[in-house]
Amino acid sequence: MIIFTDDQGYGDVSCYDNPGDIKTPHIDRIAEAGVKLTDGYTTCAICGPSRAGLMSGRYQQRFGVRHNRDIFNDGFVQQTTLPQVLKKSGYVTGMVGKWHLGRMTEDRRPNNRGFDEFYGFLYSMRAYFEVSGTNNPIYRNSEPLEEPKEYLTDVFNREAVAFVDRHAGRKPFFLYLSYNAPHYPLEAKEEDIRLFNTGDEQRDVYLAMMKTVDEGVGMVLDALEKKGVADNTLIFFLGDNGGEIRKGAHNMALRDGKGSMFEGGHRVPFIVSWPEQLPAGKTCDVPVMSFDIFATSVAAAGGRMPDDDREYDSRNILPILKGERTEAPRPTLHWQTQDPHKWAMRHHDWKLVSASRKQSAPMLFDLGKDLGETTDLAATHPDKVEELTALHLAWREKVQREAEALLGEDDQAQ
Repeated sequence: MIIFTDDQGYGDVSCYDNPGDIKTPHIDRIAEAGVKLTDGYTTCAICGPSRAGLMSGRYQQRFGVRHNRDIFNDGFVQQTTLPQVLKKSGYVTGMVGKWHLGRMTEDRRPNNRGFDEFYGFLYSMRAYFEVSGTNNPIYRNSEPLEEPKEYLTDVFNREAVAFVDRHAGRKPFFLYLSYNAPHYPLEAKEEDIRLFNTGDEQRDVYLAMMKTVDEGVGMVLDALEKKGVADNTLIFFLGDNGGEIRKGAHNMALRDGKGSMFEGGHRVPFIVSWPEQLPAGKTCDVPVMSFDIFATSVAAAGGRMPDDDREYDSRNILPILKGERTEAPRPTLHWQTQDPHKWAMRHHDWKLVSASRKQSAPMLFDLGKDLGETTDLAATHPDKVEELTALHLAWREKVQREAEALLGEDDQAQ
């Protein structure tokens, strides 16, 4: 099971370092039963590419997805998805919530990308209360429905529980609960907003939105327990990218937020539980990437990674979560936008950041000593800057060639 939030801040889970105004007792239950990762990352600092990396188990740049608009090209539709692989191991697969990975034709929609059941919407965002004449309707499988009369997150919570009730205990199941909360528009139930008084109206609404998400997590956990499968259910909880500070999120010590190449753009709350297999209440500081969920889930299901002659970046992190290994799945992590001047990479504890085309040279940080990326060490470590820049540019050239081979040079350049 994957529980994926949208634009949630690193400090917006109460079991992480937080400003003291956030209460997420049910998300905390996952951490109490499992492993909280301090250095968990997503593959992009914005929604669409992040979801493409998660579902494919690969750096999405390999198939030409570097920006939200790239979901309209043919790259992702040619990838093997996690639910497609799990179906081969006998799993029933379901998705509830935000898709954002293709909508124009049926072959790009969830039911044709590995999901047996789908309840949610296809676009990047939508309102949380009933909308008249919306062009972004709620679907059940391939059929658009009338607008829900309830608060949308409550509807998603109910649908997620219903999926568990239908399938748990009968056959193996995979649920992708992909919340659109707390992504803007900032909308919450008035009775929940009144519970918060931070002095920041946006923050109050944001916290009310997270309250409903947390309630839904609790409902799903309770449903698993009622069905007797809680101890043997592997759960991943994480955000899709860093919190959007301008919309009420809090990233604590991390620099910047959504869209940024600094840590606040792609380091997210990332929690894993599997009571029958993993230790409880553990904290792990090994850097992992969201696409590692792919290989980890396949391993847990007793399946096999796709035999489609492609390079998969995903690694099985169960040995790390169990404490059997302490080394990272890979020494280097990469982030690359459609702008060649906007990129970042982490190599062990070194972080190299090229934040924009206005920047004359990459900045260098030691994350082991400077989590907030406040002190640029590039001038005192020029050899390290040269080494890491070469590593990233070689990687970028490689994935660019792959994307061009898949899509054609003209399509990839757009």
